[in-house]
Amino acid sequence: MALSGFTVEFTSPVSATKLFNAGIIDGRNLGPKFMPQVIESFVILEGDGGVGTIQQFNFTDAMPIKYAKERVDILDKENLEYKYTLIERWSTWQESGMGQQPHYVGVR
Repeated sequence: MALSGFTVEFTSPVSATKLFNAGIIDGRNLGPKFMPQVIESFVILEGDGGVGTIQQFNFTDAMPIKYAKERVDILDKENLEYKYTLIERWSTWQESGMGQQPHYVGVR
């Protein structure tokens, strides 16, 4: 298994708490509303949205990825930390035989 990760840091006039709440906590609801051309739907497959939850993003035909399943590893609202593991995805690359490598992605 290949491991990878990334950190995103930027300056914003909006507070870190508001960005975290909009992007992580409410992102499940806001993503399909703000980006309907990209995100078709969001489904919680297991859990309540907290640590251990398995969730699936379904993408539109505009994207090369059909869906992505993630497991929530860390959800710390106080410290604004969110980490998840990509556990499955299906893309047009897989249909072409190019395959995929499982990897870890953390967002904080």
